[in-house]
Amino acid sequence: MEMVAEEVTKALEKCFILIPYHNEGAKIIPLLNSLRYSVLSDYHRIEVIFIGDFPDKFTTEIVNKWIKKLPFKCYHLLNTERNGKRFALWFAIEKYGLYGTKVVTMDADTYFHPLFLEKLYDVITSQNHDFIQIPVLIYERGHGFIGDAQVVEFSGIAFLNNLLNNFNLQFISQGACMSFKPSKELKNHLFSLRYPYGDDMFIMQYFHRKGEINFVAERGLFILTRPVTKISDFYKQRIRWLYKMEVKKFPLITLLGLLTWFVQIAYIYLAFKYPFIFLLLIIFEAVLFFRVMDALGVSYRGFISDINSFLRGRIAMTLLYLPIPVIMAIEKLRSRGRYN
Repeated sequence: MEMVAEEVTKALEKCFILIPYHNEGAKIIPLLNSLRYSVLSDYHRIEVIFIGDFPDKFTTEIVNKWIKKLPFKCYHLLNTERNGKRFALWFAIEKYGLYGTKVVTMDADTYFHPLFLEKLYDVITSQNHDFIQIPVLIYERGHGFIGDAQVVEFSGIAFLNNLLNNFNLQFISQGACMSFKPSKELKNHLFSLRYPYGDDMFIMQYFHRKGEINFVAERGLFILTRPVTKISDFYKQRIRWLYKMEVKKFPLITLLGLLTWFVQIAYIYLAFKYPFIFLLLIIFEAVLFFRVMDALGVSYRGFISDINSFLRGRIAMTLLYLPIPVIMAIEKLRSRGRYN
């Protein structure tokens, strides 16, 4: 292990943001840029810890260069062993003694608007929930039909999470930005699992058994990520999501996931058999899409432009979802017994 950091400052109302990174390269720059231009009433309330998870030299140099420009107190911890993201995060938590302290974990390929951290800090310090998840959206154009599909898909996930939040449930935890209090019990639980990914879902499940979880849907409080642009990466990401929805662990959530797939089949049937009903459903979904965006404060580029984007994304999402059960079945056969 190599550490480049000083003693972490301890204070009652501190917010510690943990950002693990691997070989992101230039993909981490939008996040660093967002941190640099964040507007806060008191920059001393937030401290940022970058954790290199066996990173390449290029990404490490980028982080070292940028942390000098950030208005927060920053730390840079390098994990030089091939133990994965789970180990890297908990190595930082133990190194800086953050047990029992509310921390925020943030993915290295995300970015946000300048007032985001101020709103995030207010929510985290004012709420008593054990687990808080922040909406993750995609709102970039110019990435083809795969990108358009993800714009609609991520807004749909935000809508379902917000809907289920009324019943102290979540559709899925995407893990790009969440807050919780780490404990040794939680660490032991995660390290006892044989699954290679999905820690965000398991953390959410852990706190759901112990108390309340919360999906925060407030205006201006969302984090953005870029869409994957390769179809192979798209399906790999969805397979990871489906692994989080194992039937034994999350029966209701798995049912909702299957229902989402059947809806795509139903849409194709209705489009040919009952086009008027199909049109009404599309209009209903479009209204929900724009309501989610408006409630979170995502600015539009123009009504016609956004309608076209929604329609392209909705059609692309249906077509891309069709082969997922077959791909998942093949993946299950390939990994049979690996995670039992």
